[in-house]
Amino acid sequence: MIGSKTAGILSIIAVSLLFIWWISMGFFLPTSTDNFSFSKLILSPNWVIINLIGLFGAMVWPFAYIGLYHCILPISNIVSRLGFYFGMIGINLFFAIQFCQTFVWPIIAKTNPTLVELGGELVVGNLLVVVPIITSGVLLGLGYFLTYLEMSRRMFFNAGVRITLFLGVLLFANGILIPIRTLGLFMLTFASLSIGIMLLKNKEL
Repeated sequence: MIGSKTAGILSIIAVSLLFIWWISMGFFLPTSTDNFSFSKLILSPNWVIINLIGLFGAMVWPFAYIGLYHCILPISNIVSRLGFYFGMIGINLFFAIQFCQTFVWPIIAKTNPTLVELGGELVVGNLLVVVPIITSGVLLGLGYFLTYLEMSRRMFFNAGVRITLFLGVLLFANGILIPIRTLGLFMLTFASLSIGIMLLKNKEL
C-alpha cells in the first residue's frame, strides 16, 4: 500500500529528476557550436549521464502516478479509470523513448550518424519513431485531462494547481518547440512539487 507520504516523495523525486535532466541538457551539452550536429551532441561525454537522470525520473513517474490514484483518486468510475490507463500508457511510452535516447542513440551515432541527425529516421524521419512519440504525448495529455476532471469533481487541491498540472503535462509532452516544452516542464514541476508537499502533510488522504 502506498501511503500519502510515499506518494508525495515519489511525486517530488520524479519531477525533480525530470527538471534537472531538461535543464542540464541546455547547460552541459554543446548546443551552441558553430557547426552544430545532433549526432555529435549525442556523442558528447555528458549525453548518457544527463539522460540517465531523465531516465530515472521517467522510471519513478509511473509509481508517482499510481500513488496519486491510490491515495486520492480511487478508480471508481469511467473517468478515473480511463484517466489512469491513458496516463500510465503515455508515461511508459515516454520511458521507452527516453531509454532509446539514452542507450540506443549513442550506439547509432557511432555507426550511422545520419540516422540520428535532426530529421533522421530515428529522430523524426520515420513513422515507427514518430507514432510512439505522438501517441505518448496524446495519451499523457488525455490522461492528465481526465485526472484533472476527477480531481476537480472531488475538489482535491486548489484549482490553480490542478489546471497547472494538466497544462504542464500537455505542453511538455506535446510541445514541438523547446521553449514551449520548457514552459510546460516548469508548470509541471510547480504543480507536482505542490501536490507532493501537500501529500507529505498527510499520512492518508
